Amino acid sequence: MKKIISPLFCAALFFVACGDENTTNITETTGISMVEKGAKAPDCTADNAGDLIYMADSAAAFFCADGKWTAMTATAVENGKDGKNGSDGEDGKDGSDGKDGKNGKSGKDGTSCVVKPIEGGYKVLCGGDSVGVLLNGAKGDSGAQGVKGEDGKSAYELSGTDKNLKDWLASLKGENGTSCNIESDNNGEVVIKCGDKETTFYKAMCGTKPYDPAEQFCEKNEVYDKCGSSKAVYNPDEKFCAKFADKTEQIYKMVTIAPAGTDYSETWMAENLNYATPVNGSDSSSFCYGDGDEGVTDRGAANCTKYGRLYTWAAAVGKPEEDCGYEKDCDLGEGDIQGVCPEGWHLPSKAEWEALIVAVDGSIESYTPDNVAGKKLKSATEWTKDGSVPNDDTYSFAALPAGHYDGDIFGGEEDNTSFWSSTQDSGRDAYNVDLNYHNDYARLYYLSKDYRFSVRCIKNE
Repeated sequence: MKKIISPLFCAALFFVACGDENTTNITETTGISMVEKGAKAPDCTADNAGDLIYMADSAAAFFCADGKWTAMTATAVENGKDGKNGSDGEDGKDGSDGKDGKNGKSGKDGTSCVVKPIEGGYKVLCGGDSVGVLLNGAKGDSGAQGVKGEDGKSAYELSGTDKNLKDWLASLKGENGTSCNIESDNNGEVVIKCGDKETTFYKAMCGTKPYDPAEQFCEKNEVYDKCGSSKAVYNPDEKFCAKFADKTEQIYKMVTIAPAGTDYSETWMAENLNYATPVNGSDSSSFCYGDGDEGVTDRGAANCTKYGRLYTWAAAVGKPEEDCGYEKDCDLGEGDIQGVCPEGWHLPSKAEWEALIVAVDGSIESYTPDNVAGKKLKSATEWTKDGSVPNDDTYSFAALPAGHYDGDIFGGEEDNTSFWSSTQDSGRDAYNVDLNYHNDYARLYYLSKDYRFSVRCIKNE
């Protein structure tokens, strides 16, 4: 038979370790402490009331209560007998069925609306209640009868004629018209004859001269047949018909310069180029001297006719400003640069200008700024007079004092002229040839590409 701890010790253990949810003022402990042999038990105070210890010397357990340690004893008891199994409970009774709900009441029938005649209109009734009134419109008064209009008069009566109706009708008949025919169509004049009357029309005018734009063109107030025409009239030894990419045609003077005793022989234009470069938007790369300058009285087309046009360097080499203008390093490739020049001609390079200066000077073997080519290339007229520099225009190059534009103002008319070369010095500058009234030299400089100078073309070999 097994032994068990007495109820008192069990209760103590339950009291210490298990706790009791229905008991108050109980200090729950966490376990029994061992006091080794020879060791003294700790004092029992209010702080450790309820603690358990096991004294190894006495082999007994103690608990702290009322300020002292009290030994706990246990008596061995036998196991109790097993209890009987309880009886099964009885089944519950079935619940009663619920009562059926009552049916809802039927809704009332809706009311209809009717229209009831009343004086001056109708009343609208819905369910016996008036919801509106419809009134009759006021009766309109009858309009007054219109007055009978007078009989209209006939055209014959209104004419006031003293003729009888037959003669009057006969007088209304017009005379037969006459047809018109073209009597002649020559040199821009078209003569049209209608009956006995002739009228002359002009297709276009060149100054005071009529011309036909389909067959001819006007250049410096002169009419020329278009280039290549069998009727074209000009001396091909002195002039040529210039053709440009946009189909423009112009007549220019030319001269072959071949000084005696030299191997030099080149054909140059004997007047400045006057071809208007295409305009993009409001920007233009070529000008007539004095365009827009209020300080110049003789300007516009008249100056272009006299001096030719002034070009930026980019325009002279035939390139857009954004590609070859100021501060643009322009790659023109190798060989002759046609630029703004007509077909079969090109813009002279720096080397070609130097060769011309050496050839016409006659006393130098290579280019030097100290030369006398200037007076031999300048026109004998139009320049400001300087007795020390007689211009003799030895080779009919006929350079005129066309002036220039420096980007801000026009200047130099009658005093100087400059011609572009196709050679640039840098992104900012390009070479030009300068002639002026008080020196007899032709000198090469490099100046800003923004300047506007004249252009002379040289014929391709």
